[in-house]
Amino acid sequence: MLNWISQQSWCNGSIFCYGISYDAMAAMFTVSYKHPNVKACASLFSYFDVYSDLGAPGGVLLKYFFDNWNQLVHALDSGRLIEAPPPIGASFVAGFKGVKGVSK
Repeated sequence: MLNWISQQSWCNGSIFCYGISYDAMAAMFTVSYKHPNVKACASLFSYFDVYSDLGAPGGVLLKYFFDNWNQLVHALDSGRLIEAPPPIGASFVAGFKGVKGVSK
């Protein structure tokens, strides 16, 4: 994907990754590949350790977090955000009418 982006006529060859929360972690993972065209990254509200920060704070496993997060990530990755669990699902995407993969 990075090679394809860097070869497009609208790209000057420099790629900037950014994101908030889940997308911020994806941006940091992208930077970790050390692709020569990735020049910078802005990672906002990313988690250093998802397991201990979110999934098991204080060592207590939050099963509902992992169940819901798995559904949300699957919906994001498959382009079906409308199927994400509440409160992200249908109520969250109501403002995105007509956007493929987000609205019905």
